[in-house]
Amino acid sequence: MRVADLVIVPTRPGPFDLAAVAATLDLARSIGKTPLAVINHAPPQIAASEPSIVTEARQALQDMGADVAAAIISQRVALSHAIIAGLTVAEFEPGGKAAAEIAALWREIERRLT
Repeated sequence: MRVADLVIVPTRPGPFDLAAVAATLDLARSIGKTPLAVINHAPPQIAASEPSIVTEARQALQDMGADVAAAIISQRVALSHAIIAGLTVAEFEPGGKAAAEIAALWREIERRLT
């Protein structure tokens, strides 16, 4: 973590997951890093706004001192199928929502690294 250009901390949006990730966020901050929290395995967005549990998780992570990625990785069947097949979601279902979410996260990470 000390030599990382970017500390990425994935977490599910549930309360137990958020409580468990607090120690990792504290460790990153203690060595002078601002971690980037990535909410994953979230309920898929159905309406125009993100699910309330994601909004609440985003706020909780910000309250813990983390930057939170705008990109969210939803719980999608394509992701599970891709893992089982030993593929990325971009290989498994290139035009799918899961691939679009991963691509959005990568673009966000890439911007932070340049």
